[in-house]
Amino acid sequence: MTVEPREYREIPIGQIDADDDTFLISYPRVDESLRLSVSQLGLLNPLSVRRTNGGKLQMIAGFKRLSACLENKTKKVPALIYPEW
Repeated sequence: MTVEPREYREIPIGQIDADDDTFLISYPRVDESLRLSVSQLGLLNPLSVRRTNGGKLQMIAGFKRLSACLENKTKKVPALIYPEW
């Protein structure tokens, strides 16, 4: 089964449930070189998220990028938004 994203857009970072690590498979979450890159160049690849029943966005992929954005106090991030499955 292939699930295509519904939309691509910039979303407020506060809409993402940063504590939900259901799909997290890599450690550590904080990567200093990535944080510096994001602060200098911005986020080059969008996060992948899906909407949950509660209306929050659940991370699918991009946990390190999300952590870098949170550390840099980024307000909005580009995201591919997938439907709930």
